Amino acid sequence: MVIGIMAIEMVGGVYCPLSPRDPLDRLNILFETTESRLLLVHEETKLRIGNGVASFDIDTIFRMTIGQGSVGIDALSTMVVNSDKIAYVVFTSGSTGIPKGVRVRHRNVVACIKSLVQVNLFTKDDTVLQMASCSYDVHVQEILGALIVGCTSVMLHPHGNMDLDYVVTVVKGKQVSYMQSVPAYVGNLLNLLEQKNQNALPALRTLDIGGDNSTIQFMQKLRNCVANNVCIWNTYGPAECTIDCTGHVVNITPEIDGVSIGRPLPTYRAIVLDDMLQPVINGAEGELFIGGAGVFAGYLNRDDLTSSVLLSIDNEAYYRTGDLVRIDSKGLLYYVGRKDFQVKLHGQRIELGEIERCLLDTTITACVVTKWGEHHLVAYVQSSETSETQLREHCQSHLPSHMVPSMFIILDKLPLNANGKVDRKQLPSPEFSMLKQADSTAIAPLTPLELQLRSIFSRAFHNELPNVTMSFGEMGGTSLDVIRALYFLRQEITTKIDVGLVFANPSIRQLACAIQPLIDTSDTSVAISTIEQSTDSPDRSISCLIIELLGIVLLLSQWLFPMWLAFQFHSFVTLLSVPVFHLVAYIVCLRLLVHSSEVIDRKDKLYSWYYYRWWFLNSLWSINNSYWLRHLTDTPFYNWYLRLCGAKVGRNAHIYTVSIDAPWLIEVGDSTFIGDEVVLSSLSYEEKTYTLRSISIGSHCCINTRSTLYYGATIENNTYIEPMSAVSGVARTTNNDVFLKNQGISLKKSIHQFVCLFLLLIIHSSIILLSYYIYCGCRILPIPLPVCIAFSWLIWASISFCTAIVLLKFIVGRAKTGCYSLNSFHYVQKIWLRQLIITSFQHSLDLLPNYSSFASVILRWLGTRIEEDVMFAHFRHILYFPSDLLEAKSTVTTFGGAKLATFDVTKYGFCRLDKIHLGAGTNLTNWCTVMPGARLASNTMVGSLTLVTQETSSINANTTLLGIPAREMPFKLSDDANSTQNRLSSTNTFSIKAILLSCLRALVSKSLLVILYSSLPVFASPVVHIILSCAIYRYSIWLSKKQSQSTYSIIITTLQQIFNTCLYDFYNLIAPFLSGTQYLVYVFRGLGARIGRDVILPDIKCLIDPYLTTIGNHVRLQTGAYIECHTSEHRRSKRAPVTVNHSSVLMSNTLILPGTVLEGQNQIFPWTLIMKNDRLLFNTNWSGVPAHRIKN
Repeated sequence: MVIGIMAIEMVGGVYCPLSPRDPLDRLNILFETTESRLLLVHEETKLRIGNGVASFDIDTIFRMTIGQGSVGIDALSTMVVNSDKIAYVVFTSGSTGIPKGVRVRHRNVVACIKSLVQVNLFTKDDTVLQMASCSYDVHVQEILGALIVGCTSVMLHPHGNMDLDYVVTVVKGKQVSYMQSVPAYVGNLLNLLEQKNQNALPALRTLDIGGDNSTIQFMQKLRNCVANNVCIWNTYGPAECTIDCTGHVVNITPEIDGVSIGRPLPTYRAIVLDDMLQPVINGAEGELFIGGAGVFAGYLNRDDLTSSVLLSIDNEAYYRTGDLVRIDSKGLLYYVGRKDFQVKLHGQRIELGEIERCLLDTTITACVVTKWGEHHLVAYVQSSETSETQLREHCQSHLPSHMVPSMFIILDKLPLNANGKVDRKQLPSPEFSMLKQADSTAIAPLTPLELQLRSIFSRAFHNELPNVTMSFGEMGGTSLDVIRALYFLRQEITTKIDVGLVFANPSIRQLACAIQPLIDTSDTSVAISTIEQSTDSPDRSISCLIIELLGIVLLLSQWLFPMWLAFQFHSFVTLLSVPVFHLVAYIVCLRLLVHSSEVIDRKDKLYSWYYYRWWFLNSLWSINNSYWLRHLTDTPFYNWYLRLCGAKVGRNAHIYTVSIDAPWLIEVGDSTFIGDEVVLSSLSYEEKTYTLRSISIGSHCCINTRSTLYYGATIENNTYIEPMSAVSGVARTTNNDVFLKNQGISLKKSIHQFVCLFLLLIIHSSIILLSYYIYCGCRILPIPLPVCIAFSWLIWASISFCTAIVLLKFIVGRAKTGCYSLNSFHYVQKIWLRQLIITSFQHSLDLLPNYSSFASVILRWLGTRIEEDVMFAHFRHILYFPSDLLEAKSTVTTFGGAKLATFDVTKYGFCRLDKIHLGAGTNLTNWCTVMPGARLASNTMVGSLTLVTQETSSINANTTLLGIPAREMPFKLSDDANSTQNRLSSTNTFSIKAILLSCLRALVSKSLLVILYSSLPVFASPVVHIILSCAIYRYSIWLSKKQSQSTYSIIITTLQQIFNTCLYDFYNLIAPFLSGTQYLVYVFRGLGARIGRDVILPDIKCLIDPYLTTIGNHVRLQTGAYIECHTSEHRRSKRAPVTVNHSSVLMSNTLILPGTVLEGQNQIFPWTLIMKNDRLLFNTNWSGVPAHRIKN
């Protein structure tokens, strides 16, 4: 919406908002009235447009792959918009039955905003809450006005202003300082705060009350509820005068007898005239005329109406408001009423004649509509051939919801006065109590829940005996009544209700049926804030803890057995037996558990025997095979092994990935390239079942890095898949694809690779034997056994670390830019061997602490052009990229999962190497990928799950890139980034002392680990290890909560030092064996996560901040799905909770950012980024970066 408004205004168009809540007939009339050539829609509203309407889905801008050069962003700055041009048209109610289009110029808007700023109503330092709907012109001030002034505008989610609890949370969490609303709404908000006995408006500076008449009692109550420093404004302004034209700060004193609407704002003028257009004396009533800079240009295509309301007084246009006011001796205006039958309802001006015209289009002969009380419209109808239901349905299909009468009273004849006109004083008073039970279903006995709901709606709607089958609108309910009812429902029944549920079930009986499943008193440990639509059914399978425990024991046994043998015999052969045993064990288990007749697609219940067989094999692959097989990637040895595992692999296939969950269901054609970190996901979860599907990749295909193939993907021959693609179904070649050349694996390359593997095995064996001899030497000395073992391990890790760096420097050497064959010596020596060395020594390389300044020293020695104060989250991930091709300026920061792609494969099948330039202050956030050739300007923020290529690099400084591929976002980074990073630079200096302290912490950690496992029984020690790890984690969190906002330097010196030394062993030693089991769920609960029943979590890393995570029942996460409750902005960590409600499925390579709420039954597809504070509606599917809703 904001993007659409800004785009229209910047290119000189006219913005006209249409409310999606209006009936389709009314929308078509308004669209035809505007004679618009284009209608902007989004995912939620595109189905509301009629046939033949030219429309554009604005959500597609997040999915477009247009290159930056073709967008022409700079051209916008050359657009010239005359100040007399129309800025927007907003429709108001019309007495003739046709809405009036109020045309407002650019100069009107700017003048009004400047006036509001001049009186200090809101300033550039404010945070404005966007409350008004698009049919109310105040939303222009809250959006465009806020952007013009330079303040912050906080947007609520759809229907968010109907949820008072949500509004209070946003106001408090976002530190809202300016808020505008009508008196009735603010009254409901105050009642909520009073009943909760809290002040949720701590940052509020200005409270703007307008749109309706306020009483002294209300203002006094409001004054008592807010802080003394809060300015309470009462403002007034018809749409024809551009938002607001009068106002003042309310000061309740004993001598006042009413609440004034204030004086004219700067650049506005107000005069009060009698019926003869003469000024009235002070205290006398008269009609208000408004002049000045805000007076509108006229009604759209209604010159007759324009001439009747615009009067020229002293050669200046004045708008005739039709409002009766009086003016006191101080120049303050007081609203009295209307000259005509126009009324105001909850801030909306309504011409009663428009409703009457709509009713006269039916079979009735006469009618009159009146306002009853402060909240209701009542229609009196003269007819004998219609019913209330017919009239209501007709109004609902032609009028907006706020104009549909609450009650229709059908009379044989309307009362007339002596002049033959309807005598409104003789109309019968409406009795809402006459809305009594009318049909057999309503007379049926009420359930206890229905009785309770009837009591709640009786109080909320002021209706003594509401009909349980009648809609809330038919009962006379308004939007404010629904807000009040929602509060009672949450207070007295359950907090799991939101406003969407109330609107979707618009009667007491329907609502009772929807609420009943949510009332679950037995499960109070899971704090879910929205709807629980899924309940446990008899056919739902449950996990078997005994089978999972037996599987964990078997996994541990086969992992430890070859190591125990190697320790017993102390020879090179026994060391060689460790990887051989692990690799052979998988093949043996596969042959025993999966028969040839079962190598087909399968759909079965969760936790069945077949499911547990897949879980065991997948755990075996990820714990053992994935590490050993990384040494064999892109070799014929890996292809042979995959064939032994049941995969159909063609000749000369180049396969880098080991992320395969069912290798026996994989088929790869000849001469196909599959990049690193490509996920071949045969398994998919449903709520009660799982499905295993085969994945087929044709010949001469290229699947680039970090792509995900799922849902039984079939890739046809000669197909090129871009990096970070999510592919399901059939992917076909296009005319733009180029046939990949036959890059067969040459014999020379295979021999070279075999020699490298053999020599690397000798190096590892030598280091291990040397460490063993050191251990034997320590045993001679009077040193405790745990310290001997820990010291030997430290020697092994240190020697391995140094060996890896030396090999990269002198054996791998420098790489050169260019395109190389996958069989060339340069590729094998500079790319394949580099990845082999880093993978082989990954455990020792990972010992370098995150964000260590020592990483910059090593990279600089390896040839990287790197400046000061560069911080890398994972040193090993940066090492994969050729060091001499990387240039990193000062204050560059990378975060978890950020990847510098080593190379990419062209459509001709060649490996392309190129430089990567990271400008000063660049931030690479979680799981983003930067491809070779990319150049990032200074202070560029690369968003999470973003792909930066040579074509999508940033040219301008202070930009944010987001999307796959990256697109430049229309906002800049804040100016405090550099100052924050400069403050941290002094703390990020290289120190020998820091390295020694890291070694000491590792030595102590390993000593404690040995003591733990040597002093306790073999089955008790893992349990104690888990309990101690949970305790350490919780204690660390308790320490971190003492600071509301932590810098990364503090995290390094406190939390991450503790985590990396005390929890590193747990994450790598015990946690992998619990993956995918309910025992992992128990561990997360021990770490502070609130998790419901029957939840499947893939590994210990999927929940980044467990203590801030809430997960409902039957939620499924696949490998590579992450829930993160903290973000890092300018090296400052900010946290917010995440809630994933019942029956949601998060597929591979998805990322949930802080503050997100998934309302339930949401499916998140691969490579999807759920942005901060997003709220995903119930039973919706999402995909893309950033996420957009797709059809179920």
